[in-house]
Amino acid sequence: MLFTLLIIAVILGFVFYWIKFNDKRLINYGKLSWQKHLTIKGQEFYLEEAHFKTYHDAHAKYFKVVDSIAHYGDVLDQQYDLYDWNYSTFQFEDTLIDIRYFRSSSTIRLIKSVKPMTIKEYELISSELSEEFFKQLKKNN
Repeated sequence: MLFTLLIIAVILGFVFYWIKFNDKRLINYGKLSWQKHLTIKGQEFYLEEAHFKTYHDAHAKYFKVVDSIAHYGDVLDQQYDLYDWNYSTFQFEDTLIDIRYFRSSSTIRLIKSVKPMTIKEYELISSELSEEFFKQLKKNN
């Protein structure tokens, strides 16, 4: 009886540990480099970046990430780069998701707004978002 309770406690402990420390990723490919939350002009964003061994792998997985995000929900508006396919931005009813591919570093970065916003609103603060991100990145290194 005591042994059974011990086994159940160990199993429950493992389940709770897994739930608490399991990565909740939106980029399900590559090696997770980092995850952050930033607030710019009262708008909160979730950011994550994944690194790949080669830029070819990153480029191939970029399209898989874009496809999975495109199925997140009903797309209200979208914007993308037709020249070299290095970014795609999707506006949904409850959020905005921007996916960027960086060939020079073989990475994919995802930016997700916590609250709904339009692509035009995002464009107005995206440069400030980049500046704040790099400030925090330098501060942490």
